[in-house]
Amino acid sequence: MSRGVLLSFITLGLALAALFAVYPSWDMWVAAWFFDPESAKFPMAMSHDWNVVRKVANWMPFLMLLPALLILVRKLVYPSERMLIAPSVVLYLLGSFLIGPGLTSNVLLKENWGRPRPNAVQQFAGAAPFEPWWHPGGMCKRNCSFVSGEASQAFWTLAPASLAPPRVRPSLWAARWCSAPRSGASAWYLGAISSPTWR
Repeated sequence: MSRGVLLSFITLGLALAALFAVYPSWDMWVAAWFFDPESAKFPMAMSHDWNVVRKVANWMPFLMLLPALLILVRKLVYPSERMLIAPSVVLYLLGSFLIGPGLTSNVLLKENWGRPRPNAVQQFAGAAPFEPWWHPGGMCKRNCSFVSGEASQAFWTLAPASLAPPRVRPSLWAARWCSAPRSGASAWYLGAISSPTWR
């Protein structure tokens, strides 16, 4: 990935983080688009077709990681054989996935931040008070709303995309928005989905 593109994503992420910190109500405003007050539910979260799309999108990063994982396993089983991908590339892909979506998102933040998801807050027929993204307290005990693990996985696809030929990189960079189904189902706030851009 070029330095300019990297700086652009960092700048975008910091800008989004600042906006959702100053205007936390934007999270509620976007989530309200998908909430049905009559049924007191998020209809898209109950849609079978929409959940199939979300699950398929969720598997995309794992499929992109699979070649590096298989090559590492092959090297461990046959240490004398030459690796089909450069060791530095294998370590880059596996390391970035483990540190980003794995450790930072799903272990350190989601299990300790305490921010309730939209379907758990009082404004959307839940019991918990709304918390802005920057506040680590809240009633959520596990698998909480900051940050979105699935969005972190989607943004991780920038790592393999940065190794692709320049002509196809833009289309691969667009794949990071495969986290969008999670926002539609309102299991996460938009701020929680956009936050992985600045990690």
